[in-house]
Amino acid sequence: MEILLYVSANRQINEAIKRVGITEDTEKIAAVAVSSSRETVIGAGELLEQLLGIRSADRLLDSWPPNRLDSIQQSFGITSKELSATIRKDEAIYESVERLAIERSALLTIKK
Repeated sequence: MEILLYVSANRQINEAIKRVGITEDTEKIAAVAVSSSRETVIGAGELLEQLLGIRSADRLLDSWPPNRLDSIQQSFGITSKELSATIRKDEAIYESVERLAIERSALLTIKK
């Protein structure tokens, strides 16, 4: 549950589920496995592949189609004005959005 809150950058469980939860329109999902054992994490991934009948694709995490960019900006409340103020020279827009989303997640700890 704690991971869900940090991924959504929101302390309210209902709001976190609305932001990053699975809906009828969901086409792709991400799974997080946490363990002190590498073998357990690998086993969890293999089990999910079997249950879902698909191969995992880590490269999806690095894919930034326009709809994902818009979705992340909306979910984390990243405005165009904020984005233009924080983007670095020669930086791709998705890198700036990613930094701002990570920042929001990190600040969640002090927003108690």
